[in-house]
Amino acid sequence: MTAPVAQTPGADGTWTINFMMPSNYTMQTLPKAKNPAIRFTEAPKEQQLVITFPGRGTDRNLTKHAEKLRAHAASEGVPLAGTPRYYFYDDPFTLPWNRRNEVAFLVQ
Repeated sequence: MTAPVAQTPGADGTWTINFMMPSNYTMQTLPKAKNPAIRFTEAPKEQQLVITFPGRGTDRNLTKHAEKLRAHAASEGVPLAGTPRYYFYDDPFTLPWNRRNEVAFLVQ
């Protein structure tokens, strides 16, 4: 598994899952996907505003930290774009207080 795993909710209730690949891979050296639903793409560089928090990535925790991040951005005059992105760094067996999660927004 790569870390982080990014999850972005879509308007239709689906989610986009992104795995960050180590920099020593290129598009030509990545393993071939066995499932046609898996696509490899290069993402453009982006600037994001991010908040990190421990614990489980529950809906309540994600919403709470997204609102906290929105409030901070508004107080600093930082314009945000789009829906929140969620980054998870740990496997399901990691104890909650040792987990690292992030909520991020694109900065306009």
